[in-house]
Amino acid sequence: MGCSPELNWRVVNNHELQFKATFPDRPVQMAREVRLNNASHVLTLQAAKVDDLMFAVGAISVNNESVTEQHQLKQALYSSMSSNLTNHRVQVQDTVYVGNQAMYVDVQGGLPNQVAGRLMGYFFIKNDTVYEVFVLGPASLFNEQVTQQWFKGFDLNSSEYSQEG
Repeated sequence: MGCSPELNWRVVNNHELQFKATFPDRPVQMAREVRLNNASHVLTLQAAKVDDLMFAVGAISVNNESVTEQHQLKQALYSSMSSNLTNHRVQVQDTVYVGNQAMYVDVQGGLPNQVAGRLMGYFFIKNDTVYEVFVLGPASLFNEQVTQQWFKGFDLNSSEYSQEG
């Protein structure tokens, strides 16, 4: 998958969510209501799918939440994501990602179609927003060079960015 033609890397600036990311194909943005910690939240997700791998950035505004509630929401978002895989093995590591304290996760297990799956991602809080930056899909399609390019191509920034994509 490294330099194959199905990857069409492009920098996308997202003013609304205040990030830029280098997606491997043209992303789409959607918002949906999710239930986490017994409360409804709007999750905005910008994602591109290549083969069966999804490269995505998600964000939930947590303006009215305490710091403790924000961290609980970050944990709930990770738990919700990892539930996409059954019988999973989890590696979690506290780290720094794009200058923020983050939780790095690498989860391996079964996808709903019984294929071995994998979730790699970072979960963190910045400016009253819980972010998730992840790759999810069949484990056989993961390529270290591609995932590293994805994670290194993400950055948070100010309102200097305008929506495109």
